[in-house]
Formats: sequence, C-alpha cells, structure tokens
Amino acid sequence: MSTDSFDYDVAIVGYGPSGVTAANFLGQYGISTGVFERAMDIYPRARAVTMDEYTLRIFQQAGLDEKLLADMDPRSVLRWKTYAGKEFLRMTPSASGYGQPASPQIYQPAVEKTLREGAGRYPGVVDVNFGEEMTAISQDDDGVTITVQNKATGALRTVRARYLLACDGGSSRVREALKMELHGKSKTTEWVIVDAKVKTWWPERDLLTFWSDPIRPVVDIPLALGHHRWELPLRSHENKEDFQSREALWKLLEPFGVTANEVEILQHAFYTHHTLMAKQWRQGRVFLVGDAAHMMPPWAGQGMQSGVRDAHNIAWKLRLVLNGQMPDGLLDLYQAEREPHVREMTKLAETLGFMIEESNPVKVAIRNHGLPLLQKLPKIGTIIREFRFKPKPAVTAGLINGTVTSGSAVGRMIPQPVVATTEGAQVKLDDTLGDGFAVLGFNTDPRDVMTPEQATGWEQLGAGFHTIRATTQAPRLDTDLVDFNNVLTPWAVKHGARVLVLRPDRFVLATDKSGLDVPELSGRRETAVSVIAVP
Repeated sequence: MSTDSFDYDVAIVGYGPSGVTAANFLGQYGISTGVFERAMDIYPRARAVTMDEYTLRIFQQAGLDEKLLADMDPRSVLRWKTYAGKEFLRMTPSASGYGQPASPQIYQPAVEKTLREGAGRYPGVVDVNFGEEMTAISQDDDGVTITVQNKATGALRTVRARYLLACDGGSSRVREALKMELHGKSKTTEWVIVDAKVKTWWPERDLLTFWSDPIRPVVDIPLALGHHRWELPLRSHENKEDFQSREALWKLLEPFGVTANEVEILQHAFYTHHTLMAKQWRQGRVFLVGDAAHMMPPWAGQGMQSGVRDAHNIAWKLRLVLNGQMPDGLLDLYQAEREPHVREMTKLAETLGFMIEESNPVKVAIRNHGLPLLQKLPKIGTIIREFRFKPKPAVTAGLINGTVTSGSAVGRMIPQPVVATTEGAQVKLDDTLGDGFAVLGFNTDPRDVMTPEQATGWEQLGAGFHTIRATTQAPRLDTDLVDFNNVLTPWAVKHGARVLVLRPDRFVLATDKSGLDVPELSGRRETAVSVIAVP
C-alpha cells in the first residue's frame, strides 16, 4: 500500500495524560500523528495527585519538566493517622538520584494544560481533533482504519494510520471493539471525591493524611495551586443519591474541622477501585496504553504515571520502526518491558492500601502498634521513613543485552547528575544526550572498546558517543563530559562497566561485560516514512 493511502503514521484515540504524552514525543520525533478526543476540553476533576522523578525525567526529555514543576508543590509528606489522633506512620520520599524531585504534589488539570501546550509546539506534525469520537475500527497487515464521528454535527469520516495507540482510558472503546478484555478484580465499595479550592490555611493542611479508620478511612490530600481533595468510601447503607447536595458533602468533612471558611467545594464525583490488566497490550497494529491496558488502586499515586511511562516507551519504539531503523518485532517488547513495572506498582498500591483500608481488628492493632516500633529501628526505619521500599524502575526483559543481575548495570536506570561540558557549562546529564540512544565510555572513548561493526551499528541508530571524564582529566573531544560530582564513574565501577549503551529512556541496554552488539530482532521492516521537520 502506498504512503499516500495513510492520513497519519500514528493515530491516537484519547487525549488524557497518556495520549498527550505520546503526542508530545511523536511530535518531537517528527512522526505524523492524528489525535481524536471526544471531549472539547480538559477533564476538570483532579485525579492524580503526584509525579515522581521517573516521570519527571521523561518530561525532561520532552523539554517540559521546568514548566510542569512551576505549577507543583515540592513538599511531599505522607502520614497515616487514626481518628483518635494517633499517628502510626510518616514518610518523606527521598530522591533516587534521577535528577528530579522525589514526589512533588500536582494539580492534574494544570499538568494536562501544560502537556497540551507542549504538543502544540508541533503544528503540521500533531493534528488534534476535539469533539471526535471513534465509532469503529478495523486493521490489516499494513495499517489501521477507524471511523470517527463529529459529536456536534454527527458527520462520519474514516481515518487511516500505520499504527494506533488506544489511550482512551479504563472504558476504552478501542479495547472493547477489539475484544481485548481486562482481567482482575474490582471492589464494590464506591468512594466519593470532594474537590475544593483553599480559601484560608488550616493546621497541617500541607500533610497528605491517610485517616486510617476501619469504618470510614479517608484520604486527605493537599494539591498544588491551592487545591485540596478528600476521598471517602460510602458505607454499606449509603449510596450516591445521599451525597448530591453541598450540605451532605460538608457533613462528610466535619470530622476534619474543615468548613466553608477554609475551602470552597468545586465539585464531587464517585469511583470504585480496580486491579485490572489486559492479557495482551498489542493486537496487530493497535496498542493499549495507560488505563486502557491496566488499572490499579490509587494508594501509590502510580496510575497516571504508569500511563505516561507506557506512552514514552511505545513512542520511541514507533520512531525506530517507522524510520526503518528496527523491525516491527521491537514493538512486541513494549508489554514485556512495561508490564513487570506496572505489576510492581500495583503491588505497592495494595500494600499501602492495607495501611488505610484494613478493617480486621487484630491486623489494625498490629499495624497501629507495630509500624511506630519499626520506624525506630536503624536500617528498616530509614527504609520506611524515606519510602525506600518503593521498587526502583528497571527493565527486566525486552531490549537489553544479557540478563538482569544484582551486580550488573543492565536494565537499571542510570543516575542523572549535573555534568560539565568541555566549555564548562553545567547541565543535567540527559540534556546533553539528546532523545535517542547514547554510548558512554568511562575515562575511555567507547569506540576504542567496541568493534568497528558495533560502533557502526549504534551510529546507524543515531546514538551519540560520549566519554565521561574525571575532573583530573583533560577532555579530548567536544562530546566529552566531566563528572565533576563524581556520580557516574563510581556507579559504573560498582557495576563493573567501562562502556554503557543507554536506551532513549535512560535504562542501560548493554555494557562491555554483557556485549555491545545491537540486539537482533525479528519482524518486518517498514519502509522509512518521511519525517516532518520540527522547527
């Protein structure tokens, strides 16, 4: 089929956090992208509450981290407390060295506004169609065809793309149409969410508090830009109709000493908790992304962020495939790479949920008395207080050379210190590496450790080559970087590596110990598309 028969290289259905993240990166890569979103504006209710350094590092690569951080609250303290006033757990997440704040608070509508403005940097590359809903989908060996309907006029049209990303949420029409079922469990308890705007400060308003009560556990959340939110479960004898008035909502907030003097209630909504995942995230040329592929309880704040990570992962893979640099088999690694981390974050959410939702009196007593004691212990106390039991991101299978072991750098995310260029400018590591592959040599030119074939293979994939120098060494090439904070070289030495190959998402793909060949993948190769020049 000729190139002229496609309207876009990639179609995106849904323009929430996952869809707009994919649009930003595909736009940055110059990949022709069509977005179809049934709503006319950003969903007004704040759902996600935080963004961690892994996610912010992704947006750094899109050039949006500083704009996003300008609308975030850097303070992040979590505590678990009973209605009787007993605080049995407090955590302040510590940074892991990835070059971004550990866990600032966000206001999701503001985040999405910034991300949509980001995608707006790519006119002629990213084409966003609001008020258009997908009504049908079909695909063949070469592409995907969807029917979209204009919600205002009812007019129908067909759109054809090489690939499609289903970013249309937990009730995904794409997933439903392709019969890609979710499996798992959903809780029956409904929760009411009350969103408010702060009018005046109240004591300890800045602490994210999990009120751990067997009858009515409550999440009390300070959000950025002067917003606040409460999440409360309905009891067995209550239903949605009982809480449709402002008067009923104020009664729910009474135990926390919050009145109309402190906040203005903006809106409220209801939801239930799900632990669901699709068995297959890919069907032909269609990929499920974010909530369309998986849903988790909210307790770890990782739902939206998992969708962002999905979107970045599939976007850089699509770039390589559509540019003819790697075969279509690369796309089969999307789920293999992302699913394990999503499952880890789901397990973390369920663990944290025990600390708020548990109703068994014996378990509650153990929790309330045991956790304060554990926090006082030298090693485990630090792990708990600084939230270091949160699993670090890793790629355990997929586009990596070798196996992931405790002593190897393969599959790990490299730290991101501030480094110096040969001209003396001090910049974050990622800002010097671009948005593709990077090959780093430590006190040696990486090409000197590679065979000519290996170096050529990575050059053909657009990799940049850099030597990481100590402050006692003089640079030899303009691409050399000075590790003046002495972070990168000790990290490489710890893992026994002289050369690292970094993926676009800054996980280590290969080392001189694991082998520096470009991985061989199966599948057909696309005829390279015409990349649109980005201003």
